[in-house]
Amino acid sequence: MEFLMNSGLLNVVALTEEVFSASSEVFGKVAIKKVLKTSTEFEAFLSLKHENIVEAIEIIEAEEFAFVLMEFAEFGDVFEYIMKNGLMSVEATLSLFSQIVKAVEYCHSIGIAHNDIKLENVLLSNGCVKLADFGFAKSSVIVAESEEFCGTLPYAAPEVIMGMEHNTMKADMWSMGVMLYVMLFGAFPFSDSDATSMVQAQISNTLSFPENTNEMLKSLVSSMLEPFVEKRADASSVRLALSQF
Repeated sequence: MEFLMNSGLLNVVALTEEVFSASSEVFGKVAIKKVLKTSTEFEAFLSLKHENIVEAIEIIEAEEFAFVLMEFAEFGDVFEYIMKNGLMSVEATLSLFSQIVKAVEYCHSIGIAHNDIKLENVLLSNGCVKLADFGFAKSSVIVAESEEFCGTLPYAAPEVIMGMEHNTMKADMWSMGVMLYVMLFGAFPFSDSDATSMVQAQISNTLSFPENTNEMLKSLVSSMLEPFVEKRADASSVRLALSQF
């Protein structure tokens, strides 16, 4: 059986035309991911059931690891799509983004923060988007101070980059704001060439928009890229704001 291998941190993802599990036959392309059974990612596969989250078709458990057979997103990720096809219309962008918001709102409602939201972790499948890769997921709302950075720098909230104690769900919402900005304008809101300078720009709230940007769009993006965590929008309020467009 031939596999296309893509190595990642603590796991290997395999893609194949046809995969046979120990107990059933699965036709078509699937993704297979090896995860630690003690990880939050494994917990996420067991508990997350939502139309906009990549679904585990079957889980094969070994002693220390589990092999998760997942649905295959035939059109790749959103970043790849934009690189190949250019930016989508504002209407199409908000339609896709609203699906991601629903997925994140659902995750947060059951106490799971994704912790690495970015365009590469949003997959296109059957006319909808799917949030994927819960490798850095957290099941605790508040994370203590840490010198260890997890996630992807351009999408990370200032409090995460600085290693401060932080609310993981509000950090997710910052990443959502970065993602929407990139989907709309094709650039990151803050330069990541230097982490220190980027954090200074983030906390000074020097967010700029292209000319003629709709005021409602500015307000929506700014509500997520709010440096004061207490004022930063949550997933529910963003979903409600999107309903006004």
